[in-house]
Amino acid sequence: MATPSSSMGVSALKPTPQTHASASVVSSPRVPELRIKNCVSSANLGMRFDLQSLALKSQRKAELIPKKSCLLMKLQNPRATAMLFANGKIVCSGADSEDGIKAAARKFTQLIQKLDHPGVNLIDFKIQNIVGTCDVGFRVLIEELSFAHSERCTYEPELYPALIYRLEKPKVRCLVFVSGKVVFTGTKDQRELHAACRAIYPILCEFRDAKLAYDVDVTGNGVVSTSQTDTIGDSRDEDEDMHDEDMHDDSQLDD
Repeated sequence: MATPSSSMGVSALKPTPQTHASASVVSSPRVPELRIKNCVSSANLGMRFDLQSLALKSQRKAELIPKKSCLLMKLQNPRATAMLFANGKIVCSGADSEDGIKAAARKFTQLIQKLDHPGVNLIDFKIQNIVGTCDVGFRVLIEELSFAHSERCTYEPELYPALIYRLEKPKVRCLVFVSGKVVFTGTKDQRELHAACRAIYPILCEFRDAKLAYDVDVTGNGVVSTSQTDTIGDSRDEDEDMHDEDMHDDSQLDD
């Protein structure tokens, strides 16, 4: 006697392919939660430095980076990185709040004070960039999005895996990954990140990939078993890509 599974045709297991989700599917009013992942700040320590001498005195707490003409320092608590330049400018990144990055800048200043520079002070501290991220909860048809919104999008998958969507109001860059992860960057104001999340979400809903993939396996006794692979919410972590994007060009920082 045939089992219920064996009597089912394999074709019945395949959902109807979709490119764009229907209006009933994408009409979710719930905007995904945005999290602040990185803050970038700049400041001045009020004097010039011999970076090579500082690197030697630091006992491996600082590393000279000739390519960037800076001294690289790292903290574990709070987790942050600083680049110190010979002209006294210091750029800090890595903390997930404005208070956290300011605390990190103060700790880096104290570290430099201990390296025979007791007179240095943290001057003209400024937030230069705040990076946020969210997960919309579904995969995005980013090629279709790039064609439909070509005037606002840059998508070069051979160079970078994300589509870059440039919002006008607020003026924020959105890095959209096929997995549904979105990275927001290019602003100094957290409120603009939240506004950008609200602005981009309905656009991405229009390009939701609603397909479900099935793996079909015919066992030795003729029974067809299926396993559904949910393509919604890819588990890939785009944190590395996010940090690549927020690596700033020092020439763009406010003087």
